[in-house]
Amino acid sequence: MARCHLYLGEPTEALAALEQARSGVGTDPWVDYWRFVTYSRLKRPEAAETAGRTFLREAGAGFGPQRREVRRYLSQRAQTLSPELRAHMLDYVRAACRLRLPSQTPPEEAVLARSPERLLAFDDRPVFVTVITPNGGPRYFGRGRGKTLASALKGAVEDFKDDPGYRPLLAREAALRIAIGRDLTPAKLVREGGRLGVDPAWEASLHGLALRADGQEVYLLPGDPVIEDLIDLEEALEFACARAGLGKRAWQSAGQAVFRFEAEAFVSSRPGGGPVDLVGAEAQPRPEASLRSLRESLRRGVRFLTRLIQPEAGLPAGYSPTHNRLDSAGADAGTPAPASLAAHAAAIEALARLARRGDAGEGKILLAAAQHLLEHAAKDLAPADLPDATRAALLIALAGLPDTMRGKHQDLADTLARQLSAPPAASRQLAARALLVYSRATGAKRWAATADQLIGELDNLDPAKPRERELLLELARAGKTRATARLQGWAQRALQQQQDGTRRVRDLARVAQLLPANGAQSAALRQEVLRGSGELLALQLDDRHRWFCAAPGRAVGGFRADFGSSHLRPERTSECLLALADVLDLLAK
Repeated sequence: MARCHLYLGEPTEALAALEQARSGVGTDPWVDYWRFVTYSRLKRPEAAETAGRTFLREAGAGFGPQRREVRRYLSQRAQTLSPELRAHMLDYVRAACRLRLPSQTPPEEAVLARSPERLLAFDDRPVFVTVITPNGGPRYFGRGRGKTLASALKGAVEDFKDDPGYRPLLAREAALRIAIGRDLTPAKLVREGGRLGVDPAWEASLHGLALRADGQEVYLLPGDPVIEDLIDLEEALEFACARAGLGKRAWQSAGQAVFRFEAEAFVSSRPGGGPVDLVGAEAQPRPEASLRSLRESLRRGVRFLTRLIQPEAGLPAGYSPTHNRLDSAGADAGTPAPASLAAHAAAIEALARLARRGDAGEGKILLAAAQHLLEHAAKDLAPADLPDATRAALLIALAGLPDTMRGKHQDLADTLARQLSAPPAASRQLAARALLVYSRATGAKRWAATADQLIGELDNLDPAKPRERELLLELARAGKTRATARLQGWAQRALQQQQDGTRRVRDLARVAQLLPANGAQSAALRQEVLRGSGELLALQLDDRHRWFCAAPGRAVGGFRADFGSSHLRPERTSECLLALADVLDLLAK
């Protein structure tokens, strides 16, 4: 009868007939299958999923086509787990981590006894649990799989508790990440240009990898390269093999047994903390750009940058939030690798700029930090040996300092300016820009005249090229209306191509400041700058990322290069701080 109603396009009547049949015969795979079909046609996905999982639990081998149909539906349209169900799964793991006497009933069994029905419904996806103990302590990993999420979760807990190094006292205060695998796709490892990759494409923040190496299953979860600070795919696979108890190079034996997958993941950063949705390692939702959030981001970034400065040196090359460790110099793990001169110049420029603003912290402290970095950079410096890009960066940094502070290094500044006065053709634009900035700061007109000679015909500058766009921005600030007109044209084209990038956001903000505040293009630019600033904020480590940082107070505030990495480099944070300063200047206009 139900099938007749469905054939006639009457799903409501079909459902009534099926419910009547179900009440009479009890559990019947065919009834549950047609309930699944009916709910699907009624566009009731939650009910369709429940009926489909009930069917899969009861259906035997004779339902091959129907099982494949239901599985295909669930893989494509399964509903995400509710917050209540996620909280219950976290409660189970935390209960399992409690200390107890051997004679006592495991406390997690009481949690399991009151499990929601969905946790006990058919669902054969794998469950992964990562226990991240505080203060850079050990991390425990478990995987489980069964016919229900409850059985898979139980298996994952038993797996990580079998770790010989497992310590319940540490696990009690740990952050917990739970991931449910989905969308398994055959893949293969490929080398292109000497670099290891995956076909189809693999993104560290979105995809996991499953492979069989030396007869054992190895898993790399989405977001693992981020929270473990892994440089590339090869290092990530070595990490996954070591976590599975294999040799680091065991992944090379995987052959064709490689699969790419995605995961539904969530995290609880501390005991009592509710589940927070994860995409890779990124807690959701992402921050939204506003005047307040941008200012807070600026202050966080300045704190990170100043804390990174070494008292007896300058800036290190980088910092690992996962390991609370500065990048080392070669084989000597105790000696931090120094940042480049260009990175020091960028930090000096950012600190001096923010000291002038006054809303990122105590101005005197920021200037003292800039002075410390400058003295370190100028020590034993041989300007004649520097590339033009570094000379230009140092001259721009010096130009941003107060007159009294810059005066202490006047000889260095003049030497840099002279060396930039006759650059090779490839460096003419960056040299001209640096000389213009220095001329405006010092009032020395001869450097502006030299820059004009280097520039030549303004109309030959292409604003689509970042270096030439930087020069056009300096010319526009100096009142060159033709430069402003060319930048307006570039900005109009940029608005039609919604892209992300720190330099793009910063340059759009600077162009918008050149235009009348009440103009249509200015309003469109402000909107796009705000959108791009939201992407910039998401790249900053903040309270959403504390759960995987060994020393959150040290790591929070730094800006990453992209979402596939957590490693922090000072020049990246300096670049982002300068961009935020320009965005805030625009919003204050």
